[in-house]
Amino acid sequence: MSEKFIEEMIKKSLFYHRFIYIFQIIYIVYLNLAGMGLSNVFTYLSVGVILGSWMIDKIYHTNRKKVKRKSVSIKCAIQILLFSACMYYPNVTVMAYIPFLVFSLVLIFEDTIFNNIYDDYNIMVRRVIYIILLSAGAIGSFLDFSDATRAFGGFALSVIASVTILYVLHLFSESIGELDKKANEYYFDKMSLDEDRKKLIVFQDRVKSVNDEINLQKINLMKANSNLENMNKEVRSLIEVMKEFSSSFDVRKNVRKMMENILDVKNAGMCGMFINKDVFYNKEPFMDIIGQNEENQVALRADFEKLYNIVRDRKSPNPIVLINNMDYKEKFIKGTNICNAIAFPAYENDHYYGVMVVASNKYDFFESGYSFYESSLMDFTTALRSVRLYLQMEDMARKDGLTSIYNRAYFNESYKKIVKNVLDEKLRLTVALMDIDKFKSINDTYGHLAGDEVIKMVAGMDNKYAEKNGGIAVRYGGEEFLMILTGKGLDESIEILKEMHKEIRTTKVKYDNLSIDINTSVGVASYPDTTTNIDEVLDRADRAMYYSKEHGRGHIVIDGKEEESYNNIQDL
Repeated sequence: MSEKFIEEMIKKSLFYHRFIYIFQIIYIVYLNLAGMGLSNVFTYLSVGVILGSWMIDKIYHTNRKKVKRKSVSIKCAIQILLFSACMYYPNVTVMAYIPFLVFSLVLIFEDTIFNNIYDDYNIMVRRVIYIILLSAGAIGSFLDFSDATRAFGGFALSVIASVTILYVLHLFSESIGELDKKANEYYFDKMSLDEDRKKLIVFQDRVKSVNDEINLQKINLMKANSNLENMNKEVRSLIEVMKEFSSSFDVRKNVRKMMENILDVKNAGMCGMFINKDVFYNKEPFMDIIGQNEENQVALRADFEKLYNIVRDRKSPNPIVLINNMDYKEKFIKGTNICNAIAFPAYENDHYYGVMVVASNKYDFFESGYSFYESSLMDFTTALRSVRLYLQMEDMARKDGLTSIYNRAYFNESYKKIVKNVLDEKLRLTVALMDIDKFKSINDTYGHLAGDEVIKMVAGMDNKYAEKNGGIAVRYGGEEFLMILTGKGLDESIEILKEMHKEIRTTKVKYDNLSIDINTSVGVASYPDTTTNIDEVLDRADRAMYYSKEHGRGHIVIDGKEEESYNNIQDL
């Protein structure tokens, strides 16, 4: 039996002992008062023994946790000894012995139950001692040697009672032992079941853990598959964009294609690109923004060039976090619905030529990294090199090697387009043909190298005023130059030509220690101011220039007004 069960049983037995003691006292007193042959001395002795036994229980109950469980045998032996002393009292009615005998048997049973029931030897010894103690009183009471029959009867009764009690105790002990054995079997079976249950719980936990791990692996696999699909989509899109780049030499179109691809693949809210001037023969910085309304685009455009200056001065290829989940890291791109924005430097070798900004109104938009955007810029930069090489070769084919302005071949190719555009858009067109006066004399006097410097100076002036006024400058022949002004009438063009003509005449060409004065003859024709036939404009400008050369040189002559313009402009 378990320690816990025995402790509970001892506690309950001590509780019930109190009622037995009370009953015994009442019973003894009743026998005395009823005249059942009990003397007052025996009554006092019995009550004293009962109270003593009660006190022993109380002491044991108070200190039983401090002593070993075997002390219950000592307690039972003392109590049985006390009761046996009462039973030894002579000439007492048998009825007085009954409560002491019954309670002594209860104590013997308790001693049997509350100790090791498998220790047969010790149990038997204790039982014999207890029976001897109980029998002593009976033998003392019944043994009367003056009456042989009574003495023999008392002795026989004691022996029979003792054997009977021992046999009953033996049966009881065996029954208790068998029950305890069964209880132990059940206990160990329960322990085994508990162990199995614990193992099953552990196994279930492991299975659950494995299932959780499998589910996690499934989630990770699904996420990896999704990431792989996204990566494949990104790679395919980059390949398609590269194909577009390879088939187009239009940088502006390529920029727009790259940004549209970013918006399509990444679902970005906004993408903008700034490219500094002179990157792809662009005279002014280029900027394009998509994905925002017009009001926001105005605000963004004001920030882009400042942001590019930071990127250029920073000289680092690492992206700049402008906004991170509404946390503004930089002062740019405020006042919009953007909550995430990154600036990506556009660079070629160590040259930072621009900046691209990608933004979104979604939280954690850039949690997958920046590689796609950086790859897009790298592909664009690679294409930009090819475009620049193509434009350089095209520019070399279009421009004069000495003066770097457009040559006659390019003029012959583009003039037809210019004429068509003027007619389609109903614009004005002015053509000025300019020739360096006495150029052969300059070559003969100062040499061809000096002559080349003169040509470059005049070409530079022609190009300066052409670009300033939205036109183009062309080296038409050896020392002849054209200025084509689209959208400008005769009067406006004459003012431009006056200013240029004056600057040429007042500018001295420095070569070695020489200072060479230059003058030019200019012929001007304009559509529809001097002719309504646009196909005659170039020829009329040529005739006007030759009129100036034949009438003293150094003048601006207007088609159809040769004499009038000659007299009015010759003193410029």
